[in-house]
Amino acid sequence: MVRPSETAMFLLLVTFVAPSLASNILYPVESESRELRTLHGLWNFKISPLSNQQIGFDKKWYAERFETLGDYWKMPVPSSYNDISTNSTIRDYVGWSWYQYEFYVPKRWTDDQLNVFLRFGSVHFKSIVWLNGQLCVEHEGGHLPFVGDATRFLKYGESNLIVVAVNNTLRPDTIPQGYTKSRTTRTSIQKVIEYILTSLITLIILV
Repeated sequence: MVRPSETAMFLLLVTFVAPSLASNILYPVESESRELRTLHGLWNFKISPLSNQQIGFDKKWYAERFETLGDYWKMPVPSSYNDISTNSTIRDYVGWSWYQYEFYVPKRWTDDQLNVFLRFGSVHFKSIVWLNGQLCVEHEGGHLPFVGDATRFLKYGESNLIVVAVNNTLRPDTIPQGYTKSRTTRTSIQKVIEYILTSLITLIILV
């Protein structure tokens, strides 16, 4: 059995005084006009059963608290869930995994008309991000950071809920690619394509 590759997820909160386009955002460094907040910590973590990979989307897990759904774990971010648990159900899992975290945003951010961005350092491989039940950003590719404009989705002066759905399945057309291995049986030699899923999430909020 092939062990899933490791992945990492990092999240940072950054605020800017002047309007900025998420596509042109600089590397987050705190300054007189920029504020950083990290969302590192223990996140709620849940996996979709292999028999029903769409259940999280059908049941709108992105808008529900995992505490009410049950069957979830605490997962440190940044980390690779493949290395956190000795439970093979999690360690060798490939498919849709879900991360959820609650964080507070100060009211002064909207009073000062700041632009708020989420910056992800690495999410392997496909990711979908919701803020307070609303779709914020989607991304595919596990080796480059990406940014989502969170300004209009946040509740200022209140707690906010971020949910990240991650699929670490690798295919022949992904980078890196899934790979092929041979397996011998009594009757034949079978070629099995192994698609490896990695889910390391780095969340960065840019304000």
